[in-house]
Amino acid sequence: MNDQQGQQMDQLAQPDPTLRAQQAMLRMAGDMRAQGHPHEAMDMYTKLMDDYPDTEAARAAMNALMDLAQQLEQTGQPRLALEIYQIVEQYQ
Repeated sequence: MNDQQGQQMDQLAQPDPTLRAQQAMLRMAGDMRAQGHPHEAMDMYTKLMDDYPDTEAARAAMNALMDLAQQLEQTGQPRLALEIYQIVEQYQ
């Protein structure tokens, strides 16, 4: 195998950078949510849905937004929950 073939094999073995970006965005949004920053999490989930529509990551972001909205409703933050529901409605 020559150097060019080896480089091509290395590239094929590497994960898709787009998929890695999506996974990173989901992870960051989840971290923001866990740290008590729902607005920042909401923004990251929405950006993911804008940048990568019709992907598994976008569907995961939408599900996470719905979970976040339900959590906010239960913890006495109905206005932010409503804002999230309206965002999700726009993407359906």
